[in-house]
Amino acid sequence: PHVDIPVNMVLLDTPGFNTELAEHRRRAWSAIEEMADVCILVSDIRQPMPATALKMLRRIAPFCPYMHLALSKSDLALEEASLLQENPEQEIIEAKQVARDRIRPYWDGDMNIWVVAADGEQQESSKQLFTDFWNSIPKHAHHIKTKKLGAQAINEFVELLDVHIVLTQ
Repeated sequence: PHVDIPVNMVLLDTPGFNTELAEHRRRAWSAIEEMADVCILVSDIRQPMPATALKMLRRIAPFCPYMHLALSKSDLALEEASLLQENPEQEIIEAKQVARDRIRPYWDGDMNIWVVAADGEQQESSKQLFTDFWNSIPKHAHHIKTKKLGAQAINEFVELLDVHIVLTQ
C-alpha cells in the first residue's frame, strides 16, 4: 500500500530469488547481507510460505534480526472463500496458522504476521499496518544485526579452529 516511508528508511525490494539468472540472485543476496536490518517476507495467503520462501527464510535469518511476514492477496482469498460459501475469517485464521507452523523450524524470534490487500475493504487497514510498522522499528536494529553477525563469525572461526586442531593431531 502507498504509505509514507520514513526519511531514514530505505525500502529494498529484492526480486530475483526465484530466477535462473545467477546475477539477479547474487545481487539480491548482496543487498540483504549488506543493507537489510529488517525483512518483510511477502507470501500469497492462499499458499502461505511455500518451500522456496522457507529456503529463503533460512538463508536470510542471520542477516535480519527483525523479520515480518505479509500475507498478501487477502482480498482475492476472501472473495474466493465467499464464492465457495466458506467462512472468510476462518480462512484467514487458518492461513496465518499454516504460515506460523511452516516458519517455526526456521525462525525462533518474534515475527509479526500481517494480512494485507492492495484492493478492497482491507486496503485501508493494510496502510495502517505499514504505518504502525515503520513506527515500531527499533532505532538500534543495525547495531543488533552487527552484533549477531559478529557472534556468527566468531562461532564459524572456532569451528574452523576445531577442525584444524583435529587435522593436526
